[in-house]
Amino acid sequence: MFYPLELKLLSMLLGCVWGLDDMVVSSPEMMAHVGDSALLGCILPSAVKKQVTKVNWMFSAGEYAEEEFVLYYYANLSVPVGNFKDRVHLVGKISDNDGSILLQDLREADQGVYTCEIQIHKESLVFKKTTMLKVVPAKPTTMKPTFRTDVLSNYQQVIIVGIVCFTILLLAVLGVTMRRRQRSHRSENHLENTSKANPEVQVSRPSIPLAALSSEL
Repeated sequence: MFYPLELKLLSMLLGCVWGLDDMVVSSPEMMAHVGDSALLGCILPSAVKKQVTKVNWMFSAGEYAEEEFVLYYYANLSVPVGNFKDRVHLVGKISDNDGSILLQDLREADQGVYTCEIQIHKESLVFKKTTMLKVVPAKPTTMKPTFRTDVLSNYQQVIIVGIVCFTILLLAVLGVTMRRRQRSHRSENHLENTSKANPEVQVSRPSIPLAALSSEL
């Protein structure tokens, strides 16, 4: 891992050796899981569109490890190479000064430093960017509860049978209640009709005067 002072010294050294007037070096870090995809950005920070002639992507597994090519672009041709041949794609639009790549199906061995270099036509400008990619184990998958179809169907059958039995019992209770009400209503009507057909005759007894009763005694 380079420190800011070392990055500045490295830029000055490369500028002297290669005759570069301008070099931009950045060292972002990103993390991804095994099996995921990682988008490694490499965009020339310029408001004016320039003609990009060459893009190189290199990979280093460690500080003392030898660099290997990941992908290179030249003469309108993008070529992935090495261990990344079937897993890396140039997704940036070169006409927009974008040399970003997409690295798919990440492996633990993909962890390391990725370096991008963009060269401009008829200019000594070289844009360089490094990205530290950390690859961590895949996320543990959470087991979702599953229900067996046969158990679920049996459970549904029990519910259906219970509903049917409850419905039959409820209908029976309602039937008995309705019959009792009908019988009670009929009895009341019968008594009312009988009372109308045979009214009660009140018989009045003749009253005996108290004086006559005393004379008889």
